Amino acid sequence: MLVSELRVIIGTIAKKRPYSGIEKFEFDIPLGRNGDCYDRAMVRMEEMRQSLRIIQQCIKNMPAGHYKSDHPLAIPPRKDKTMTDIETLITHFVGVSWGPVIPAGEAMVPVEAAKGSNGYYLISDGKVHHHTDRGYGLRLLRICRCLPLISKGYTIPDLLAILGAMDFVLADLDR
Repeated sequence: MLVSELRVIIGTIAKKRPYSGIEKFEFDIPLGRNGDCYDRAMVRMEEMRQSLRIIQQCIKNMPAGHYKSDHPLAIPPRKDKTMTDIETLITHFVGVSWGPVIPAGEAMVPVEAAKGSNGYYLISDGKVHHHTDRGYGLRLLRICRCLPLISKGYTIPDLLAILGAMDFVLADLDR
């Protein structure tokens, strides 16, 4: 599988498994033809153009009102309420100090992100664990396992260009 084919798979997440209203926007999935570093750079440039196209649609269609949710279990309350209402202050304190209670179970969700496809894998026992991070686990998975395939037959200096074209953040890689 060529990297350009892999980018098509990544790009189709937003089209085939839409989330957060992305299905309301018009955009194209950039495609390459050769799977080389130049091709990946051109695909990346077109991804930026398509991102700007989505941003322009967001600005044009943005509704009036607050920009974030008021869901007390997922989002800290707005500051204007936090400073005037004791119940809101307590909700903010508990949410920030202990975090949300994640329902028991496991979940894996692919998300198209700024630098490609992220997979978020979450495990929870459904309990509140104060002062510990053992209550649930979250792993961020990035698609970098194709490196051996796309670098086969190239030289070490070529590897720098290949890694640069993949555009990953080292801290995001699954260990």
